[in-house]
Amino acid sequence: MAIHHEIAKLSVVGVGMKTHSGVAATLFETLATQRINIELISTSEIKISVVISAARADDAARAAHAAFGPGQARVGLRRRCMGRAGACRRATTGV
Repeated sequence: MAIHHEIAKLSVVGVGMKTHSGVAATLFETLATQRINIELISTSEIKISVVISAARADDAARAAHAAFGPGQARVGLRRRCMGRAGACRRATTGV
């Protein structure tokens, strides 16, 4: 078992995801291009979430915004820092 103390969850949310194919592929390709490793993937009908290193969270959010463009999907970022008090300054960032 491995324990990761500084992680972030990046979510792409949009009601149109049910009818538009390729959203997950776009997100995964965008993160791969930025060399951002995905630790976990979670999906629903209107949301794709990935868990990544908190150190790369801002880079991932900027890349996802650039990939999807304004109005196509909402990109949200939530940081979780466990084990070390004050390791992450911002708990939640809406981007």
